[in-house]
Amino acid sequence: MNENEKSTSVNEEPTFINQEMTVWNWLVIIGTSLGSIISGIIPHSFGTFIAHFKSDNNKTNNPSFYFVSQFEWNWLPALSSAVPCILLPLFVLIIQKINRSYQMLSALGFVIIAISCGLSSLVSLWYVFFFTYSLLYSIGSSLFLAVVVIILAEYFPVNHRFHVLATSLFQIGYPAAALIGNPLLAILIINYGWQVALKFTAFFEVITGVIIALLMKPVRDKSFCKHSEGSSENCPIKAELFSSTQRTLSATSMHYLAYSLELWTWLIAKFLNYLCWYGLRTNLVTYLVKSTNFGLEKSATLMSIYAGAEVIVAMSASIIGNGFKGYLMHIHVFSSMALAVLTGLYTIAITSYLSAVIVMICIGAAVQSSLNFGYPASVEVVKAKFDMKTGWILTNVAAGFGIFISPLFSGILMDRFNVKALFYAQSCGWALQAFLYLITLLIIKSNQNKLPTDYIEVK
Repeated sequence: MNENEKSTSVNEEPTFINQEMTVWNWLVIIGTSLGSIISGIIPHSFGTFIAHFKSDNNKTNNPSFYFVSQFEWNWLPALSSAVPCILLPLFVLIIQKINRSYQMLSALGFVIIAISCGLSSLVSLWYVFFFTYSLLYSIGSSLFLAVVVIILAEYFPVNHRFHVLATSLFQIGYPAAALIGNPLLAILIINYGWQVALKFTAFFEVITGVIIALLMKPVRDKSFCKHSEGSSENCPIKAELFSSTQRTLSATSMHYLAYSLELWTWLIAKFLNYLCWYGLRTNLVTYLVKSTNFGLEKSATLMSIYAGAEVIVAMSASIIGNGFKGYLMHIHVFSSMALAVLTGLYTIAITSYLSAVIVMICIGAAVQSSLNFGYPASVEVVKAKFDMKTGWILTNVAAGFGIFISPLFSGILMDRFNVKALFYAQSCGWALQAFLYLITLLIIKSNQNKLPTDYIEVK
């Protein structure tokens, strides 16, 4: 067995990772974070469109949209967010075969997103959105998300001192997109119509997206690899980057994944995490409109307050996140418990606009706490110390299926019952997550010294 075929111990501290933060390291952090914001504006603000389509004012103006059920509308944003996660392994594999053309593929992704918004603004039959929006937007988002996974793995491997910062700050895109998108789109929809709102978004996406794509520069081997022997030609991390897919699917890795109870409890919890989160967040404006007398504009403002709390937590957690290494699962447990209580008391707690503001702040902060460390925590669960992609990709797939099922969860409850039933179901979902995270944590603690040292083969 030659040197490149030696198994890597999970307890071994690598000496070849360059811990320096160059200009491009910071630009990649900025680019991935801004890119997630820009690409997430429509999916994470689509509830504002749905609230408009389902409003009484639209009953006579556009009855073909008004009489579509909440269940059917919910599939549109769910698919646009779920498909990129579910197809992430495929897109990562494809991109790694295309000579690391990250900038070109990122730009292409944003161009497709812009085309999707432009075509959707011309739609008059709601089911056409499945092609113009759900399908096309998914393809564009998938390209950018796959580039993000690969490029963050290159610049910020698991043992990099800013690994948690880079992978957590990327999560700020989702709440920031809702924070920016909901009030802006609500103003555009109310004053100019939903078609103009989509056309404006298309123009904005293509301009900003192409600029962001320029920051997705592949890492240079010599500046990235700092092997203890001073050579970058046979850099172990370089081998890691270009053979991660094969290694993830190797017999030893698959054996570990198949028989890892903590992995499965983690993935089921993350499935529920994204099912509850997406079912809550995507149509929160609609839920507020239906359960209060605040109206569309005030409800969109509450959504922005909720998203603002998410952004603050995401920023704070990303900055201090490296200090929580080893305790990320504890955060998942406590945040899920808090959400079980908050969603259970939702209909009782909101008695005025001020109380609604307080509840939205608390829910937003707790939700983001449950999401922010998802990817670095997945590395701790999988224990793939030299391959963050394994945990990240599997978590994304579980998240994608959770988002995919969320319309079934939230739409049916809204159509058949009411907002109160939805939030009670949410409470049960968050409580179950807390239990699963706790089980995962206990298994990890009990198995810390039992994992074989050769479950990952570096080839």
